[in-house]
Amino acid sequence: MQDLYDALSVSENISVHPASESDFRDWDDYLSKFYSSMTGKIKNNHIFSCTINNFNPEGTQLVMKLRKSDRDCDKEIDHFAIKRRFEGRHEFKSLKDAVAHRPNVMRKVSQAMLHPPGINPYKKVELNEKYKEFVPLDLQDDVLYQPPTEKEKKIVKEEKGERGNLKKNKK
Repeated sequence: MQDLYDALSVSENISVHPASESDFRDWDDYLSKFYSSMTGKIKNNHIFSCTINNFNPEGTQLVMKLRKSDRDCDKEIDHFAIKRRFEGRHEFKSLKDAVAHRPNVMRKVSQAMLHPPGINPYKKVELNEKYKEFVPLDLQDDVLYQPPTEKEKKIVKEEKGERGNLKKNKK
Protein backbone atom coordinates (compact mmCIF):
# COMPACT_ATOMS: atom_id res chain seq x y z
CA MET A 1 0.00 0.00 0.00
CA GLN A 2 2.86 2.33 0.80
CA ASP A 3 4.28 1.78 -2.71
CA LEU A 4 0.98 2.86 -4.24
CA TYR A 5 0.82 5.90 -1.97
CA ASP A 6 4.38 6.89 -2.90
CA ALA A 7 3.73 6.42 -6.63
CA LEU A 8 0.56 8.53 -6.55
CA SER A 9 2.07 11.24 -4.36
CA VAL A 10 4.65 12.09 -7.05
CA SER A 11 2.09 14.12 -8.99
CA GLU A 12 1.04 17.48 -7.61
CA ASN A 13 -2.39 16.94 -9.25
CA ILE A 14 -3.21 13.94 -7.08
CA SER A 15 -4.05 14.02 -3.39
CA VAL A 16 -4.10 10.71 -1.57
CA HIS A 17 -6.34 10.45 1.46
CA PRO A 18 -6.12 7.03 3.08
CA ALA A 19 -9.53 5.68 4.09
CA SER A 20 -10.22 4.51 7.61
CA GLU A 21 -12.99 2.26 8.92
CA SER A 22 -14.86 5.29 10.27
CA ASP A 23 -15.28 6.58 6.69
CA PHE A 24 -17.70 3.77 5.83
CA ARG A 25 -21.22 4.46 7.00
CA ASP A 26 -24.60 2.95 6.14
CA TRP A 27 -25.84 5.75 3.89
CA ASP A 28 -28.72 3.65 2.53
CA ASP A 29 -30.27 3.31 5.98
CA TYR A 30 -29.62 6.94 6.92
CA LEU A 31 -30.99 8.53 3.73
CA SER A 32 -34.04 6.22 3.67
CA LYS A 33 -35.19 7.94 6.87
CA PHE A 34 -35.58 11.24 5.02
CA TYR A 35 -36.01 10.53 1.30
CA SER A 36 -38.35 8.32 -0.69
CA SER A 37 -36.96 5.47 -2.74
CA MET A 38 -36.31 5.97 -6.43
CA THR A 39 -36.17 2.23 -7.08
CA GLY A 40 -37.96 1.49 -10.32
CA LYS A 41 -38.43 5.16 -11.16
CA ILE A 42 -35.06 5.83 -12.74
CA LYS A 43 -34.32 3.62 -15.71
CA ASN A 44 -31.14 3.20 -17.75
CA ASN A 45 -30.24 6.47 -19.45
CA HIS A 46 -32.90 8.40 -17.57
CA ILE A 47 -32.30 12.13 -17.33
CA PHE A 48 -33.11 13.75 -14.02
CA SER A 49 -32.34 17.03 -12.40
CA CYS A 50 -32.67 18.52 -8.99
CA THR A 51 -31.73 21.97 -7.72
CA ILE A 52 -32.78 24.20 -4.86
CA ASN A 53 -35.33 25.66 -7.29
CA ASN A 54 -37.13 22.29 -7.40
CA PHE A 55 -38.93 22.87 -4.10
CA ASN A 56 -42.68 23.33 -4.47
CA PRO A 57 -44.10 26.83 -3.77
CA GLU A 58 -44.85 25.96 -0.14
CA GLY A 59 -41.25 24.81 0.35
CA THR A 60 -42.39 21.46 1.72
CA GLN A 61 -41.42 19.07 -1.06
CA LEU A 62 -38.45 18.54 -3.33
CA VAL A 63 -39.79 17.66 -6.77
CA MET A 64 -37.40 15.86 -9.09
CA LYS A 65 -38.17 15.95 -12.79
CA LEU A 66 -37.57 12.58 -14.46
CA ARG A 67 -37.62 11.89 -18.19
CA LYS A 68 -36.22 9.24 -20.49
CA SER A 69 -34.63 11.65 -22.98
CA ASP A 70 -34.64 15.20 -24.31
CA ARG A 71 -37.12 14.23 -27.03
CA ASP A 72 -40.47 16.02 -26.93
CA CYS A 73 -42.36 12.73 -26.99
CA ASP A 74 -40.86 11.71 -23.59
CA LYS A 75 -42.88 13.40 -20.90
CA GLU A 76 -41.52 14.53 -17.54
CA ILE A 77 -42.56 12.65 -14.45
CA ASP A 78 -42.50 14.28 -11.01
CA HIS A 79 -40.86 12.35 -8.19
CA PHE A 80 -41.41 13.64 -4.67
CA ALA A 81 -38.07 13.10 -2.99
CA ILE A 82 -38.87 13.97 0.64
CA LYS A 83 -40.71 11.29 2.60
CA ARG A 84 -44.06 12.38 4.02
CA ARG A 85 -43.27 10.93 7.44
CA PHE A 86 -39.54 11.52 7.52
CA GLU A 87 -37.49 11.11 10.68
CA GLY A 88 -38.25 13.91 13.14
CA ARG A 89 -41.43 15.04 11.32
CA HIS A 90 -43.60 14.42 14.41
CA GLU A 91 -41.70 17.10 16.39
CA PHE A 92 -43.28 19.94 14.36
CA LYS A 93 -46.88 21.08 13.95
CA SER A 94 -46.65 22.12 10.31
CA LEU A 95 -44.96 20.38 7.44
CA LYS A 96 -43.32 23.65 6.40
CA ASP A 97 -41.65 23.99 9.84
CA ALA A 98 -40.59 20.36 9.76
CA VAL A 99 -38.96 20.75 6.34
CA ALA A 100 -37.29 23.99 7.43
CA HIS A 101 -35.77 22.23 10.45
CA ARG A 102 -34.91 19.02 8.59
CA PRO A 103 -31.18 19.85 8.22
CA ASN A 104 -30.89 20.14 12.02
CA VAL A 105 -32.81 16.89 12.51
CA MET A 106 -30.55 15.17 9.97
CA ARG A 107 -27.45 16.26 11.90
CA LYS A 108 -28.85 14.73 15.09
CA VAL A 109 -29.64 11.32 13.61
CA SER A 110 -26.69 9.01 14.02
CA GLN A 111 -25.35 6.96 11.16
CA ALA A 112 -24.56 3.32 11.60
CA MET A 113 -21.06 2.19 10.80
CA LEU A 114 -20.59 -0.43 8.11
CA HIS A 115 -18.52 -3.34 9.27
CA PRO A 116 -16.18 -5.01 6.81
CA PRO A 117 -17.52 -8.41 5.81
CA GLY A 118 -14.09 -9.96 5.90
CA ILE A 119 -12.63 -12.40 3.44
CA ASN A 120 -14.84 -15.06 1.91
CA PRO A 121 -14.04 -18.28 3.83
CA TYR A 122 -13.53 -20.24 0.59
CA LYS A 123 -10.95 -17.71 -0.62
CA LYS A 124 -9.30 -17.65 2.79
CA VAL A 125 -8.83 -21.43 2.75
CA GLU A 126 -7.63 -21.34 -0.87
CA LEU A 127 -5.14 -18.53 -0.17
CA ASN A 128 -3.76 -20.38 2.81
CA GLU A 129 -3.51 -23.78 1.10
CA LYS A 130 -2.34 -22.80 -2.38
CA TYR A 131 -0.65 -19.41 -2.25
CA LYS A 132 0.73 -18.77 1.26
CA GLU A 133 4.17 -20.04 0.22
CA PHE A 134 4.40 -17.34 -2.47
CA VAL A 135 3.59 -14.42 -0.14
CA PRO A 136 6.69 -12.40 0.86
CA LEU A 137 7.66 -12.93 4.49
CA ASP A 138 7.18 -9.27 5.40
CA LEU A 139 3.50 -9.49 4.28
CA GLN A 140 2.55 -12.81 5.85
CA ASP A 141 1.32 -11.11 9.03
CA ASP A 142 -1.28 -9.17 7.02
CA VAL A 143 -4.91 -10.06 7.89
CA LEU A 144 -5.43 -11.17 4.29
CA TYR A 145 -2.99 -14.06 4.73
CA GLN A 146 -4.00 -15.28 8.18
CA PRO A 147 -4.87 -18.97 8.33
CA PRO A 148 -8.59 -19.81 8.39
CA THR A 149 -10.20 -20.71 11.71
CA GLU A 150 -11.49 -24.22 12.35
CA LYS A 151 -15.03 -22.91 11.90
CA GLU A 152 -14.14 -21.50 8.45
CA LYS A 153 -12.48 -24.77 7.44
CA LYS A 154 -15.59 -26.67 8.53
CA ILE A 155 -17.88 -24.38 6.49
CA VAL A 156 -15.77 -24.90 3.38
CA LYS A 157 -15.58 -28.68 3.89
CA GLU A 158 -19.37 -28.96 4.31
CA GLU A 159 -20.01 -26.81 1.24
CA LYS A 160 -17.63 -28.87 -0.87
CA GLY A 161 -19.44 -32.01 0.29
CA GLU A 162 -22.81 -30.54 -0.69
CA ARG A 163 -21.47 -29.54 -4.10
CA GLY A 164 -20.14 -33.06 -4.63
CA ASN A 165 -23.56 -34.54 -3.75
CA LEU A 166 -25.29 -32.18 -6.17
CA LYS A 167 -22.97 -33.25 -8.99
CA LYS A 168 -23.62 -36.94 -8.24
CA ASN A 169 -27.39 -36.40 -8.22
CA LYS A 170 -27.30 -34.61 -11.60
CA LYS A 171 -25.64 -37.59 -13.27
